[in-house]
Parts: sequence; structure tokens; C-alpha cells
Amino acid sequence: MSEMTNGADLVETPEKTPYDRQWLGSILRPALIATLISCINIAVLSMLQRLYPGLGDGYAQGVVTISLLAVLLACATTTWLAQPGKRHLRRPLYRLAELLFVLVVARLVVWFTMGTMPPPAQLLYRPLEGLLDGPFIFAAILIGLSWLFAGELTADLLRLALQPDELFAIEEDRIGELIRTSNSDRPAILQRLVSRWVGGGILLVLIAASVRIERPEVGFLAITRQNIDPTIIAAVVVYFLAGLLLVSQGQLAILRTRWLLERIPTSEQVLGQWPIYVFVLLVGIGLLAALLPFGGTFYLAYILTAIVTFFFNTIYAIFRFFMGLLLLLIALLSGEQPDAPPMATPPPAPPPMMPEALPQSAGMPEWAGGALFWVVMALFLSYAAFIYLREKGIEFSWLRSFWQLLLTRWQLLFGNYQQWQKSRLRRVSVEQQEKEEARGGWFRRRQGWRHLTPTQQIRYFYLNTVEEAAANGFMRAAGETPLQFAARLRAHLTAQSMSSTEESPDESPDRQRLHETPRNQLPALDPD
Repeated sequence: MSEMTNGADLVETPEKTPYDRQWLGSILRPALIATLISCINIAVLSMLQRLYPGLGDGYAQGVVTISLLAVLLACATTTWLAQPGKRHLRRPLYRLAELLFVLVVARLVVWFTMGTMPPPAQLLYRPLEGLLDGPFIFAAILIGLSWLFAGELTADLLRLALQPDELFAIEEDRIGELIRTSNSDRPAILQRLVSRWVGGGILLVLIAASVRIERPEVGFLAITRQNIDPTIIAAVVVYFLAGLLLVSQGQLAILRTRWLLERIPTSEQVLGQWPIYVFVLLVGIGLLAALLPFGGTFYLAYILTAIVTFFFNTIYAIFRFFMGLLLLLIALLSGEQPDAPPMATPPPAPPPMMPEALPQSAGMPEWAGGALFWVVMALFLSYAAFIYLREKGIEFSWLRSFWQLLLTRWQLLFGNYQQWQKSRLRRVSVEQQEKEEARGGWFRRRQGWRHLTPTQQIRYFYLNTVEEAAANGFMRAAGETPLQFAARLRAHLTAQSMSSTEESPDESPDRQRLHETPRNQLPALDPD
């Protein structure tokens, strides 16, 4: 039998970090954890079948199978994330995606085993009613707890392994410094592991006791005479044997660490032969215990019940005696109480008025809510699967290319829409401006002069007069002041009025309009 040195376990990862691959790469501990949790699930489902016989064996077998797969997946993922190069993946979102994947598979398995697949119309109109039924909710709780319990047990066993700092200290010959600064309390971790195992065992024993049919029989091989479902008896026995074997693995981890830190030469076959020796020892102890003529504890329970009942009745009798004395004293002090007047019969309650049903308004169709629910659920599941598979090393290059293509097409479509919107708004504004110009400027100007200041009104009427005169052939001379132009315009209008009166009574429209211009609209102009 060859010996190995302390450096034999110092396996380095590609990142040059020491890694205890010999301990973390073992499949025995995940198998034991799966066995423990499966025993508890079998007992729980057996009790549930006793309470609800309509569930059937197919439902229990399907739930146990999915919970076993969930436990193995939790153990494998927790061990994989314990590697030094996977620290960036230790996020709750990654683990939740894993649990969500397990629950989706559980939903399909429960539908298949129960034969209660809802029709498509129910899934579309009432999706929650079709998804969240009683058997699935119970299965989801059981599978979720199994997945969580498996992850916690695996994490405790991983903490018992040699940590990277300990391996580095062994390699660099700095064990003394490590002993002074190490914070790995392996006995406390092992004690927590044992506490969890014992707690599960107590739950398992209580479940077995609750499904007992009759009193047990006394004799050899009394384990087969307990009047309990043989499946539950086998689950209890296997649970405790597997738990003892798992605890022995924790004790081996403590001894192994002590051997390496103290540089004690050990054999390479210790880790492989330790479980075999422990298993043979436990099987021998189990067979010996099965041959013992033990029976039930009903008579002991009767004795304990009689003792507790006697003390309870004694205390209760003393309490009743003192309460009777107190009530008698109160009655003597208060005297005889007058009879209370009879209670008047209350009038009958009026019949309830049922409100009239309001007519339903035309809104969204009934299937819209279910369709939106399934779209959101599909997006959520797709995103969870993308996160989980991406961290496993799948690149999704085709999906990234397709997403980039969709994004480019969307940007192009949105850009064309924005350009069309801008051109439409520009065209509308141009058409509005053309319509306003077609209405004529004189009407707008005549309507807007009242909002001007007095000085602006003077300038407005002056410029309007100059424009009207120029339109009728009377131009203002260059460099002519407003006063000079006003005097010349007045003289021109007077002469034109006199000549038109002498020649003909009919006047042209332009001259008539200039002649009828009120003189009060020609105010005195400022020469400046």
C-alpha cells in the first residue's frame, strides 16, 4: 500500500488556483444526500396518499422522480459553483433560473400523471386556474424544499473540504501561519450537518407513527410487525443508515484535514475504502438490531398518560374548589339580583336589495388577459433559460445574430416613421400657411391694428395710406417727409374729387374708395 505526501491533493485549476478535486469530485456524497431526501419525500407522499386516496401511485412516483432530479441538480450545481473559477456565477438569479426549470418540468409531470391536462380554452381564459391546482402546489413546495435542503447539505460538505488558502499554505510551507489565522470551524460544520440529519429523522419517525394502522407485535424481526406501510419502514431504515454514512464522511473530512496540516503520511486508498468499511459496519449493526425482540411502547405510553392525567386532574380539582369558594363569597356579598326584563323581539330584517347588474361595457376580449399572461410567462421562461444555459457555456451566437437583425430592422423602421412624421408635420404647416396667405393680408391687417400701441397705429395707417396711394398711381417721392406727402396727397385728392364731379357723376371704384376714406383716419404725422 503506497503512501502519499501532502502535495498529492494539490491539484491546480487552469487559473492556477489550488483546488481539492479529490474531495469535491466524489459522487458518493451527492448520492447519499439524494437518498436522504428521497426517503423523506416517500414518507410524506405515503401519508398524503393515506389522507387523499384519489392521488394515486403515479402522482407519488412522478413527484419523487422530479424531486430526485432536483436534488441531484442542486448538488451538481453547488459543487460546480464551488470551483475557484466560477465565483462570478454565484448569483441568486442563476439558482432561481435552475429552480424555475425544475418547477416547469414538475408542472408537466403532474399533468401527465394525474391526467388533468386542462383544455386550451381554460389555459387561455383562466390560466392561473389551470396552472395552480392543489396537487401541483403541494408538489412544488415539496420539490422546492428538497432542492433547497440538498443545496444546504452540499454546501456544508463543501466547507469540510480543503480550502484554497489551506492548500496554498501547505504548498508554500506556511502551515503555522494558517493555523493561527484559519476561520474554518469544521467540527461546528459537522455538528450542523448532524443536526439537520437528526431533524429530518425525527420528522420521518413522526410520519411513520402517524400512518400506523394497529398496535405493533412483539418478537424477533419485529420491524416487520409494526403494522406500518413497508415502504415507510424501508424509508426510515435507509434514511438512518445513509445518514450515518454521510456523517462518517464528515468525520473523514476532519481527519483528512488534520492529517494534511500535521503532515502525517496517509494512504491513497483511505478515501475509497472508508465508505465501504463504514457501510459494512452499519449493515451489520442494522441486522443485529432487526433480530432484537423489541416491540411497541404503548404500555409505557399508557403509564405516562395515567401519571400526567392524575397530576392534571389534581390541579384542576384544586382550581375548581377555589373558584367555587370565590363565586360563593361574591354571591353572599352582592345579595339577590333582580330579574332582568325580557328582551324585546327585534323586528324582522328587511329583505336584501339586490343591485341591478350593470351592462358590461365593450372593452378588451376575454382571451386578452390569458394571452398577455402567457406572453409574459414565455418571455420570463425564455430569459431564465437563456441565463442558465449561457452560464453553462452555450454561446447562443445564432440568437445574438437574430436579435441584432431584429434590432437593426426596428431602428430602420422607427427611423423611417420619424422621417415620415416630420415630413407630414412640415407639409401640414406649409398648407396652413398657404391657406392663411390665400385669405388675403388686408383682412388680417385690418383686424390686427387695434392691438397696436398709439405710435404703432400712426405708423400703420401712414404706411397703409402710402400703399393704397401707390396702388392708385400716386407715388411718394424719394426723400419726401410724411407732412409733405400728406399735404400733396390732400391736394391731389381734392383736385381729383373736383374734376370727377365736373366730368361725370360715375366714379371708378378705386377713386370712390380713395374719396370715401375718412379724414379722421389720416392723423397728423410726426415729421421724424
